[in-house]
Amino acid sequence: MTVDAFDRAAAHLEALTRRPPPEGALAAGIARIAPDGSLRAMLTGRDGPGGPPVSDPGLRLRVASVTKLALARTALAAGLDPGTPLAELLPWPDPALRLGHLLSHRSGITDGAGYVAPPPADAVALAQDSAARSGHPPGGAFRYANLNYVLIGIALERATGRRLDHLVAEHVLRPAGIGGGLNWAGVAERDRRLALWQWEGGRHVRQVDGPEGDWNADLIWRDGEGLDLAGWRPGWAPWFSPQGGLRASVPELARLARFALSDAPGARMARPVAGFGDTPGLEAAGLFREVGLGVTIYRDHPEIGGDLAGHAGQALGASTGAWLDRATGAAWGYAILGWPDFSDGLEEEPFYPPAELEIMRIIARG
Repeated sequence: MTVDAFDRAAAHLEALTRRPPPEGALAAGIARIAPDGSLRAMLTGRDGPGGPPVSDPGLRLRVASVTKLALARTALAAGLDPGTPLAELLPWPDPALRLGHLLSHRSGITDGAGYVAPPPADAVALAQDSAARSGHPPGGAFRYANLNYVLIGIALERATGRRLDHLVAEHVLRPAGIGGGLNWAGVAERDRRLALWQWEGGRHVRQVDGPEGDWNADLIWRDGEGLDLAGWRPGWAPWFSPQGGLRASVPELARLARFALSDAPGARMARPVAGFGDTPGLEAAGLFREVGLGVTIYRDHPEIGGDLAGHAGQALGASTGAWLDRATGAAWGYAILGWPDFSDGLEEEPFYPPAELEIMRIIARG
């Protein structure tokens, strides 16, 4: 009997949860939506070290930088043009910097000055700090930076006068059939969640969304602090972590890839605007080879193969992905929880850990 790609991916992830740390995972899941819309999904492992077994693929978690795919699609759906100068949306001194530069990480902005700036801290001022500058002009080089998407979130709120979580839900999440949200604002069934744990110093340390959080609050910040959205003002988007704060399940990651990339606006997002060989800073052997607007693209990558468009996420001990296989039309989502910080001590984002790279190969090569 032929074992298809979903079964191979599921078996690989199940074996991964049986390995000891740091190579093993606490929990892992995979979902595939076929071109006809049929869904297969699984989740296995445990809810934290020594925690109860998990099997419900509908459990939501913080999916890290996959959030950027949802935010890019929201920006286009809300009417923001990639050619718009950022100075028309925010107080910015350089008229050459355009929204599309932020969407494709070619802004000249880095995370060197940090990027976590919850209001009333000023993330726009943070981006203008000399430590946040790469030395390249807008469009001159690729440098992945979370701060790019924090600025996009602020620009969206300033342009529309609306909360970022409402914009993302209206334009992307609800049309895609996703019940999650930015942070936990507006998310039903908050108890259907997985906390993130990271392997640190020889043990797992809880990072976010544990039971000790203020779950009666509108928002729950990383340390469990509750925030009241009655104080929101346009431009306070960092509250929602636009660079990585989306909470979604593994099937919802597949739904995001399918919705965001399967139509004409999605094709526009997935059109390469920078590629290895023509853009300084874009690494062929690393996480990025070709990029579009909020989209990473792999076409016959030597380590992956196939034709994938989507986005990966790596933060707080979790690796996640939302990918559209453009060769077959299948959409995929996955999550692997409980790993170390693979970027620790590195200036740039790492390539996929070997166990995650194998998932990418399976879904790309079918």
